[in-house]
Amino acid sequence: MSDSRRGGPASAAEADSELRKRPTRKLRAEKGSTDDDPRASQRPTQLDTALAVTAAGALISIGGSLSAATIQVFQAFLAEGHDHPGDVVLDLDGLRYIDSTGVGRLLELVTRLRSSGRRVEVVGLSGQPRQVLALVGALPMLTP
Repeated sequence: MSDSRRGGPASAAEADSELRKRPTRKLRAEKGSTDDDPRASQRPTQLDTALAVTAAGALISIGGSLSAATIQVFQAFLAEGHDHPGDVVLDLDGLRYIDSTGVGRLLELVTRLRSSGRRVEVVGLSGQPRQVLALVGALPMLTP
């Protein structure tokens, strides 16, 4: 029996019964199944990094995917002792995908380099990474 004043069920049993009748939506893929997101197959799953050091500074190139799936590769690259004097050009031309984990680590790198007195120039930022960085308000920190 429904309560006509509120437009809802009159008892907890009726509420439970109504909830059971409603269709449910699958929120998470079953373990071992493929991702339901059609864009998932378009995301790069590897990270490419390179470092070129000159007398004036360094060029750090990042390509592929900077995400939770590849962050350990990025952290290992940074841990290899890329502490060098001079300015840094961060080339993101090959970066095709970034998630919140990647955004955090990228901003952390730029902040660390700048706080050590280096000038950091970010080049080649486009596509999905640029959109994500703009969406979270981080773009001004990376572009002049």
